[in-house]
Amino acid sequence: MPIEQLAADLRRLRAILGSDSHRSAAHQMGNRLAYDKLLRQICAMLEIEHELDGDSIGFERDIERIRVEAELERAGADPERSPVRPSGLEPHPVA
Repeated sequence: MPIEQLAADLRRLRAILGSDSHRSAAHQMGNRLAYDKLLRQICAMLEIEHELDGDSIGFERDIERIRVEAELERAGADPERSPVRPSGLEPHPVA
């Protein structure tokens, strides 16, 4: 799958994550797992190491997402302009 498609999907999921607090915990978790899967795919394409395959949950998982997003930025993705890391997602605790 082209990175442009993955980036578009990541933007879409990021928007959903920012507005899914009214949904069930299971639905929210599904959205976050899908977001993490896209981050893993993009990391693989850009050869960026990550721990998103691990067993971390809650705050630890949120920190790893932020770290991975920072790595994507360091790899040349501008979070304000690049489709690789759309802006606006705040970490969400896992219930």
